[in-house]
Amino acid sequence: MTGAQPSCTLPPDRAAKLECEQLRLTERNVRPMLYSLPGMGAVTGLLLASWIDPAHLFAWYLVLCATTIRFWFTEKFLELRDPTRHEVRRWHDLLALGTLVSNSVWVMPQFLFYAQCSDTGQMFLFLIACCSLACGLVMVSPSTRMLWATVLPIGSAIIVPPLLEGEPLQYGLAGFGLILTLYMMHVAGNMHASTRDLFMAREDKNELIEQLAAAKFESDKARQRAEAASLAKSEFLANMSHELRTPLNAILGFSELMQRQIFGPLGAHQYSEYTSHISDSGRQLLGLINEVLDLARIESGRIGLRPVDINIRELARQSMRAFEPAASDRNIRLDQDLDRQLPLLNADERAAHQILMNLLSNAIKFTPTD
Repeated sequence: MTGAQPSCTLPPDRAAKLECEQLRLTERNVRPMLYSLPGMGAVTGLLLASWIDPAHLFAWYLVLCATTIRFWFTEKFLELRDPTRHEVRRWHDLLALGTLVSNSVWVMPQFLFYAQCSDTGQMFLFLIACCSLACGLVMVSPSTRMLWATVLPIGSAIIVPPLLEGEPLQYGLAGFGLILTLYMMHVAGNMHASTRDLFMAREDKNELIEQLAAAKFESDKARQRAEAASLAKSEFLANMSHELRTPLNAILGFSELMQRQIFGPLGAHQYSEYTSHISDSGRQLLGLINEVLDLARIESGRIGLRPVDINIRELARQSMRAFEPAASDRNIRLDQDLDRQLPLLNADERAAHQILMNLLSNAIKFTPTD
């Protein structure tokens, strides 16, 4: 039918799930027929009683009511939860067979009693078949098997009996029935394709939601692990800085005492030079420890900033003075060329000073001496 796509193009599990959803929708559509079919059969029999033997109509009505057992299978299928692929196929075949039998019994008067009726009765039977075809194909459009189980018996009932009459008017009715059948097949095929696409889109949406939920869960776990690792790193650096500062302060303190020779001369001249190296190296190491600890605080967002108004010219002069010996050793001259009208900078003084110190250190380190 127009618009229908073969389910074999889908993975087997997804095709089975799609088939199950389409069959469930079809059975929910036809479930009210359990009550309406006997009523419509009774009204049809009463209207045909003017042309048909009531005993024959009553026999047909009993058979029609017996076919309502097909809707018992509908209830059993709708009660299933997560049926397997083989169960869905088995139920689909069973319900399609029940639909074929029920529709065949419903249009039986068209085949058995059409020739016995007057023109009015024949027109009545023809209209009943046309309405049944239109309503039936709309109700079962989600299922391809149900479509064929509906169009074969009812479409035949619209076309075949008028053809057997062999009259021009009847030929016209048969032609009209053929066109109506083809048109309703086209409409039902489009509805089937639309329903199938709707179910597939819903399934894609559900899969996407599940994937997003799983990705969010993994992202949250990764973020928690990263936060825990960052916290552990910060705690480790804080502990290590404390453990390193304690002996380092002792080294700096004793080296300063030895440099000043408070308790007497050191003896050899080299000792004084060595203590100077020890003190310089200790201060350098202490600066590195402070930088590492500051970096850890910045990463964890726990560093405290105290913004104040800073004179940039004075801050630059102090920073340059600290690096003049190092620059002089490398034959590098440091010049300060800043506008005297520079406004005050509102920032953390210690952080701003550290930024300038790092810039000057890198400039001296990487400037060629030639």
